Amino acid sequence: MAVEVETRGQLQEFLGLLSRRRWQVLLPFAVVLSLGVFIAVVVPKKFVVKTQIELRPVGVSVSAKDAANAPFQIKARERIRKVTQELQNREYLSLPPSEQQEWLEDTSSALKVTTVQSNLATSFVNIEYSHVNDGWAVDFLRALRNDWTSDVIQRDRNKIQEESLTLLGARDRLVAQYKFAESELTDLLREYGLSATQPVPGQTAARSEDTEFERLRAAEVDLRKTKDEIEESQVLLAEYQDRLAKLPPKINAEDRVVGGFSNAEEIAKIELQILEAQKKLEPIRPAHSQYDKLQDEVRRLEASRESLKRQTSKGELLQTTRNNPEVQVTQTRIDRLTTEIRVNEAKRDRLQKAVDEGSRHVEELQTVYRDVREKKDAIARLSANVATAEAAYQAKARDVQLLLSPLANPFEITQEVFPPSKPTEPNPLLIISFALVAGLAIGLGIAVVLEYSKNSFRSVGDIGRVMAVPVLGSIQRIVTRRETRLVGVRRIAVGAASLTFIGAVLFVTWAWANDATYLSQDVRDAIEGLRARMK
Repeated sequence: MAVEVETRGQLQEFLGLLSRRRWQVLLPFAVVLSLGVFIAVVVPKKFVVKTQIELRPVGVSVSAKDAANAPFQIKARERIRKVTQELQNREYLSLPPSEQQEWLEDTSSALKVTTVQSNLATSFVNIEYSHVNDGWAVDFLRALRNDWTSDVIQRDRNKIQEESLTLLGARDRLVAQYKFAESELTDLLREYGLSATQPVPGQTAARSEDTEFERLRAAEVDLRKTKDEIEESQVLLAEYQDRLAKLPPKINAEDRVVGGFSNAEEIAKIELQILEAQKKLEPIRPAHSQYDKLQDEVRRLEASRESLKRQTSKGELLQTTRNNPEVQVTQTRIDRLTTEIRVNEAKRDRLQKAVDEGSRHVEELQTVYRDVREKKDAIARLSANVATAEAAYQAKARDVQLLLSPLANPFEITQEVFPPSKPTEPNPLLIISFALVAGLAIGLGIAVVLEYSKNSFRSVGDIGRVMAVPVLGSIQRIVTRRETRLVGVRRIAVGAASLTFIGAVLFVTWAWANDATYLSQDVRDAIEGLRARMK
């Protein structure tokens, strides 16, 4: 009599599936877990470095207002590029321009800047930066912080220095206007011959005679004196001309000469001395104390010259004639007096012209004094404006000096940048846990797919659930020895390959963590390339 086969529930069928396909679950689980351990070991570890800056209001500095803009200013691409190039980062410099831009964006994303406002108008700026190289992270964050603070301070200093230069330019323009007004006043005074210290009519200061009248009076005195000198010179000129007309041009001389030698060189020297003495005598008037002395010297030299000329190589008595020295001296005096008369006549004409112009200027003084008074009032106003501008510039210059001093630095480092003792991310345990769950899920998924992907009845329960009549029994599948051997060989091959792969992965992981020299250069390069893509 046939017995109905009892059907199993779904849980029992699932447990039976896991029992039948346990190696199909365990092998993917082990492979994924080994890969997870490998990734947890070789994945680049990021170090997070931090710093904190306090911004406080100091003196005339307005840098404290930059706390609100700190996240944008610190994470600016150009600032990151500048700091990176100054630190000569090899990774950045070795990239092409297109990839350098991506590197800068990644670096900006790795920066975190937050601002906290206190109740005392003081702000705190916190900066964090994460990178796989802790040394680079420390250097970069410190340089980036210092570049931002120095940039803010320099911008503050440039602003107040620009204001100082603006005030300086305004002061210089006022000074130029003041000097121009003084120059106009000076030219006006000089044009009309007025004294710069002469009080203007209508003012309260005591006033002496106007300088224009004094100048006119002085010119008249000089004119009379010049005319007198011309008359005196003309009288002397007439006397010398009469004397010259009466003097003979030549005079005779009869002397005993001494022979035996030549006196040509001595005569030439004496003639030079005569010319020098005559030059000294030309500008001297007869009333001068040196006039007679120089005239005697000329006569003495001329006598010596004539004496030497009479000396020949044979002793004999010679009758000679020579130029009258008085003619030359008189002619020299006539020429000097003629020149002096011309000079005095020119001076007389000039003084006469000055007297005529001075007379006309006297009539113009009333209008001139009004212009002088207006210009002096304008100069007084400009002087007051210059003093005000100078005071404003000096105050701003003191502010500039204050900002340039260390005491005006609004920044204070409350937390310095230090290298972290251990990496912050990623978490290796989290990666291994994820690999554990992922491997188990993959193994179960493979087992389920292999089990339920076939379009057939897999057990007696499947037949019992779909047929109206009860299942009385089942016949097990007959497996031959050959099929058993093939299944065993296939399982051994798959298991050996899987174990080899898992062992290789675990060995590479262990070698990389302890001593990378156990690995070949190609393997190390491949791991470094993987690490570069995982950064």
